[in-house]
Amino acid sequence: MGLIARESWRNRCIVIGEDLGTVPAGLRERLADNGLLGMRILWFERDYARPEAPFRQPGAWSRASVAMTSTHDLPTVEGWWTGHDLHWQARLGLLPIGMNETEARARRMADRRALVDAFAQHQHQHTVPDAGADAAQRIATLQTALERARTATPAQADTLLAATASDFATAAIAYAAAAPVPLAIAPMEDLLGLLEQPNLPSTVDTHPNWRRRLPAPAAGLLASPAVRARLAALARSRAQATPDASPP
Repeated sequence: MGLIARESWRNRCIVIGEDLGTVPAGLRERLADNGLLGMRILWFERDYARPEAPFRQPGAWSRASVAMTSTHDLPTVEGWWTGHDLHWQARLGLLPIGMNETEARARRMADRRALVDAFAQHQHQHTVPDAGADAAQRIATLQTALERARTATPAQADTLLAATASDFATAAIAYAAAAPVPLAIAPMEDLLGLLEQPNLPSTVDTHPNWRRRLPAPAAGLLASPAVRARLAALARSRAQATPDASPP
């Protein structure tokens, strides 16, 4: 830990400790004690001690961490919303043991409702200046799509979700960025609204891991109106979450 701290100071860089999945007891506490930020991912920030495991509000996320919508090993925000990752898992036999694609889709629909409910709760309690009306309309659009999907055929539900994926991406980025942590990260795939994740664990040649090109040259990646809107939403959330940008 001392060596990591020294090199971080010498190179003026932030060190992030990947504490996802199964980790040794006490690791997160030791990282925090030494000033290393852990990783908090939107999909995993749920209160499993409560019925139906609601998503935690950003204010309840660990302050000794980096807030992220996703990682390279997990679904992108639009991929998660549309269930694109479930199609890959079903195709490659990677669904949870004992679960078929229909059951996985049903569970994901419940998760979507839970997350949009969390968005709505946060919006009600923490209206961000200069974004209140837009954010509220975005969440209302997502709620309407989910309500219509209740009685839709699977194909119709897929269409509804695809049509609202961009709104979901912006809402998800703004939500994660509202966590009162020293640093928030939005993966490039989420800013660009891509469906495909860079890497799919447990695969070698059945998924094009680390081989997909981004849709534009590096100089123009952030130029589209949709990307700029997501960056603006992220910046507004960060200004409200940590106005002085100082660590806790």
